Amino acid sequence: MADHRVRVVYEFQSKRQHAEIRCACGRTVVISPKVIVEMFPPVLPLDQAAKRLRCTRCGKRQATMAGVHREHRG
Repeated sequence: MADHRVRVVYEFQSKRQHAEIRCACGRTVVISPKVIVEMFPPVLPLDQAAKRLRCTRCGKRQATMAGVHREHRG
């Protein structure tokens, strides 16, 4: 069985997954692979990338990040 987990930033693009970012306050944002790869160094681990994010709702840095498959709607 294939491993679809994203461990470092560049894998969002190579595995064709969007980045789902969740804050402890409940806010969730989904970002396209192209955009997330432009935001961070390609070999940065996800846990370190998530620490750099600040929630626009509560202002905290308590996000988690994971890869999710999204259907193309375009």
